[in-house]
Amino acid sequence: LMDVAALILAAGKGTRLNSSLPKPLHRIGGRPMLAWSLDAARAAGASRIVTILGTGAEVVKTWLDGGESCVQDPPNGTGHAVLAAQPTLGDFTGIVLVMFADTPLVTAATLTDLTAAIRDGADIAVLGFTAADPTGYGRLVTDADGSLVKIVEEIDANAAELGITLVNGGVMGARAELLFDLLANTTPNNSRGEIYLTDIVEQASHANHKVVYRLT
Repeated sequence: LMDVAALILAAGKGTRLNSSLPKPLHRIGGRPMLAWSLDAARAAGASRIVTILGTGAEVVKTWLDGGESCVQDPPNGTGHAVLAAQPTLGDFTGIVLVMFADTPLVTAATLTDLTAAIRDGADIAVLGFTAADPTGYGRLVTDADGSLVKIVEEIDANAAELGITLVNGGVMGARAELLFDLLANTTPNNSRGEIYLTDIVEQASHANHKVVYRLT
């Protein structure tokens, strides 16, 4: 059975909240948002959980109370955040789940669907959902047999792609070695020099790796 490690992206500053409390520690249902993500990862069978923090996140690190964490400095996108965790994971082999600290409604069952897809032979599994109004979301572009070809951000989408209602849910599972190899060869996506996790889907598809999606 393949081991599972979960990476929880928690480096965002949450500036829109206009609060001195770090975004992951804002409470939903009486508990910090990060607690829901940690619990879901554990319930989905993660034997390692690494929370990726931004600079100045000592209060979050203290709240983790000895749980594994690393710092993304400077914050250069979601792909860069995952790469920041590679030294902490060391030579981990198995399935890596990439999650977020501010998605308290993502359940263990949803995460298990992604890990099951990889155990069944997929190399990467992306969480998707169908949106009546897909505005603002990255679109999941599939081929004739339903494999995921790429994730295209709205700003980069052509007219046909803008009409796609199957959109990116953000959470992703991948074979560890492939994940880090692809990210190491990913070029920054935009003028800010950010490395997007979503870009590995097209890379993997081009290299004939099996990329699938699972619906929430």
